[in-house]
Amino acid sequence: MKRYIIDRIEGDFAVCIDDKDKSIDINVSDFGFRVKEGLYVFYDEEKGTYRKDEQKTEKEFKQNEERLRNIFSKNKPKK
Repeated sequence: MKRYIIDRIEGDFAVCIDDKDKSIDINVSDFGFRVKEGLYVFYDEEKGTYRKDEQKTEKEFKQNEERLRNIFSKNKPKK
């Protein structure tokens, strides 16, 4: 099973990055569910189907949110 992250949407295609940093364009209609940037998906090669990796997606969103919070809190002027 392969895992991809959706880097961006360009027209009818999702530009995805695999675990080896290789880019692949996948037709959005192939997923069978709504996709957005930052979503992690699994591809089952035997079945030819995709499914969301909701745990990884949620974990990454939370980590990125925390990173942004840390960056902005460091840049606040001191009184």
